[in-house]
Amino acid sequence: MLVAPPHWTPASQSLAQVGRGPSLLMLDYDGTLAPFHEDRMQALPWPGIADRLDRLSTLSSVHLALITGRSARELASLLHRKQQIGRASCRERV
Repeated sequence: MLVAPPHWTPASQSLAQVGRGPSLLMLDYDGTLAPFHEDRMQALPWPGIADRLDRLSTLSSVHLALITGRSARELASLLHRKQQIGRASCRERV
């Protein structure tokens, strides 16, 4: 069972200050939003990540970008969402 790193606070506390002005939040997938896994398609997001991404995506002043070396379609299939996803070598959208 995956457990979120202990220093993370509950979503209601950690998101309280977000969205008070225009913001760009860029997050890496492998090793940040999801732990590394030998089988790359089993590298699923940490518990609570989907809820946090959902809450962030509802804030009109926040532009959320997910950064990865994976294809945008592959990452979207792991996250089950369609936020803008960037690649190191190009910009790709699903």
